[in-house]
Amino acid sequence: MPRRSLKSSTALAAQMLAEFRDYLHAQAAAAAPRERNGQAPRSRGESPVGLSETWLDTPEAAAHLGLSVSTLTKWRMTSSKGPPFCKAGGFAVRYSRRDLDNWMLSRRITSTSAVAAPALSARVSDARRRVTTQP
Repeated sequence: MPRRSLKSSTALAAQMLAEFRDYLHAQAAAAAPRERNGQAPRSRGESPVGLSETWLDTPEAAAHLGLSVSTLTKWRMTSSKGPPFCKAGGFAVRYSRRDLDNWMLSRRITSTSAVAAPALSARVSDARRRVTTQP
């Protein structure tokens, strides 16, 4: 590999920087008419309707919560255990970052016995009912 002089490397870096700057200006110019027409700019994570919330797709939401994508999908399809979500366009599922955080905070507990206690008391009350109703 031939060695380049410091002068040619600096010139190459300056040229690449200028090209990148031109690219960024072209992207900003392309986004400006969309914003003037009431359309959302095409950037990841911003709200599609101009709200001040950040919206995540399923893989991003799963990573944010520390869960697998399949767990979120199963909860969404079969139960009401999972966090609230929106469907955009009939098939694109989006989660609000604020809703994800609130959902996670609502499940905060102080000990594992706090979770087991309601289940145990339900079993005990079922057993008592069976004992009192049998002749």
